[in-house]
Amino acid sequence: MVTFTYPYPTPSLTVALPNPSLGDAVQHEYQTKFGIAASGRVYTYIKTPGNKQLLLRFINLSYTQMNDLKNLIYSSAGNQIGYLDHELNQWVGQCMNDPFEERGTKYFQQITLEFAGVIQ
Repeated sequence: MVTFTYPYPTPSLTVALPNPSLGDAVQHEYQTKFGIAASGRVYTYIKTPGNKQLLLRFINLSYTQMNDLKNLIYSSAGNQIGYLDHELNQWVGQCMNDPFEERGTKYFQQITLEFAGVIQ
């Protein structure tokens, strides 16, 4: 289960959803630096950005879950929301896209969120 909350840090709206199919949108944008010591040993450093963008794809959401998520995102209107992921990491950020191009039937729908934020 993952949980979205708004406003962060004192939520009045909370939505719990099943685990999404995850994709990391910035994985290939990490900067790698190579260093060579005087002894000839090669060191690599990967600089990870503080702000990360996650692609969260939810499949087979019920009609109620979809409406609750719509209500939360429209209520936040670009403000910060909290996202508690399946590994219990607390993220703070915002949705970057308008995710409500609905696909699926009336009873089971799917959605892809672009969430940009930082781990607290």
